[in-house]
Amino acid sequence: MIGAATAVNALLRTMGTTLVLSGLSIALNRTFTEATAHNPKLTTTLLNQISDAKALKNIPVNLIAPLRHTLFNGMHLLALISGLLLFNALFVNWLDPWKKSLE
Repeated sequence: MIGAATAVNALLRTMGTTLVLSGLSIALNRTFTEATAHNPKLTTTLLNQISDAKALKNIPVNLIAPLRHTLFNGMHLLALISGLLLFNALFVNWLDPWKKSLE
């Protein structure tokens, strides 16, 4: 029974991690898509290059600030979503009726 429980626990933990990471990826991609739709000079290729120090030389100077701003907004969105998930997890653990007392 312990082996089966351990396997199910590992499976559920892996699936949960996968779902959270895919949700965060969707949120970041949505931020990038909105930025490229509002500014036709920004492309996803440029957004990928902004985080690479070597490729930064190939980006026009007037686009560096908007690209950094877009990346900054995307990272803030990820931090907000992660904070909300953390708050929800803490709240659920606080409400957990099966928690063991400190006796």
